[in-house]
Amino acid sequence: MTSTTNTVSDYRSRFKELQVSEDKKDTLIEDLLATLDSLTGHHHELKSDLDTEREARRRLQRTLRGTQPGQQRFALLIIHLDADAFIFEDNWVREPAEGGESMVSTLQEKTLEYIASLTGDSTGIEVIVKIYGDLFQLWQRYEEAGSNLGSSDLTRFFSHFNRCEPLVDFMDIGPRKESIEKKLCGVLAYYLPDDRCEHIILAVPYTSIDPILSEQASLLSSPSSPDRITIIPQRFISTRLRKSYDSLPYPTTTIFDALFTEPPHPKVRKKHTRSPPPSAPIPPPAANVPRVRIRGGQAKIRERSVSPPRPGPLLRAPSPPMAFGHSAASPPGLGLTMGTGMIGPVKWGPMQLARMPPPFQRGVMEGAGIPSLRWP
Repeated sequence: MTSTTNTVSDYRSRFKELQVSEDKKDTLIEDLLATLDSLTGHHHELKSDLDTEREARRRLQRTLRGTQPGQQRFALLIIHLDADAFIFEDNWVREPAEGGESMVSTLQEKTLEYIASLTGDSTGIEVIVKIYGDLFQLWQRYEEAGSNLGSSDLTRFFSHFNRCEPLVDFMDIGPRKESIEKKLCGVLAYYLPDDRCEHIILAVPYTSIDPILSEQASLLSSPSSPDRITIIPQRFISTRLRKSYDSLPYPTTTIFDALFTEPPHPKVRKKHTRSPPPSAPIPPPAANVPRVRIRGGQAKIRERSVSPPRPGPLLRAPSPPMAFGHSAASPPGLGLTMGTGMIGPVKWGPMQLARMPPPFQRGVMEGAGIPSLRWP
């Protein structure tokens, strides 16, 4: 009896152990299924994100293929032709056609040469050249230096200069340096953030460097930005000004020095013996110029002929003399009564206006006892 009871207890304990293991197995299966559901849901999310990113990538690739020709790297050369700091050698301007084309080629070649010295390779880099200045002031400096150049030579030179290349241009911006500095600030603010801009070469007077670059302080705050700008110093400067250039946080280059000449010093400048030709000849004044009158909205041209001066009033008209009477010289129909102060129906008073009788000439009345009456 006792052995049977022990056997049953053993079976029960074994069954309980088996039941516990089954429960653990069920728990494991449930955990596996829950993990599978979680992974499946995460997989679907990742797949959806992947499809979205794939579509966005394909769209960007199509956009990139469409804009690939405009993504070429470039270098920017900016020159402020200040008449007191930078003026070109006059031998370029003497032959406007060849000089303008040669100047464009020389500027581009020297820019690429300088870029190659910095990066080791300038292949595939375009050169954008922008020159600003006052054309009339440049012509004055050439004349003061004794150069026999006219303003038409400068105009033709820069006309050929502008027509040579699509990325090369000169702008006549007038005499105010503040306008040029404002223009250069806008140009730098446009090109500096562009990653395609390989380098910027700037030729401006020393006094304009700080006003121009201080406006770009936020763009030049990164460590790599100062390396993207090179300053072309003035060629003919004092030792003190040369030290000021050396103290700038930007590199300088003298590769363009051969293109510029020294402006005449203010103490040795010649007087202007000529003035630039006017844009159109001014006609000489004519005697009879048609006068235009606008009435209502229509202009009528009427020629005004020269006429003799009209008689004006006298300040005082004296009475005729008492002894003046009829004579052979008197016109017929004109009766003079002695002492009456009358000439026909017209009163001849001392303080009244005298008008010319019809038989007399206009502007002059002459006769015995009658003063000469002349009107201005």
